[in-house]
Amino acid sequence: MQDRDITQVIKNAGVHKWELAEELQISESSFSKWFRHKLTQEREATVMSALNRVIARKKRESTEEDHSSVESIDINDNVDAPTNEETA
Repeated sequence: MQDRDITQVIKNAGVHKWELAEELQISESSFSKWFRHKLTQEREATVMSALNRVIARKKRESTEEDHSSVESIDINDNVDAPTNEETA
């Protein structure tokens, strides 16, 4: 895969290069320097692996946020339900 193709895959995934650098535990500038020359197959695999981990983490975090925003509802708390006295 060409370096610009990898860059496009990263963009399409909605991942920032700084996120990949953070995942790889290197500086953003070091990560950017990797792309000055053709990536070795090993580096390409490293970048793609990090990309997959970042995507998975973002999905997990997104799912956790979705679940935390939903309040649990107790059907016994329904205030509008008629009481036994009202129905008699």
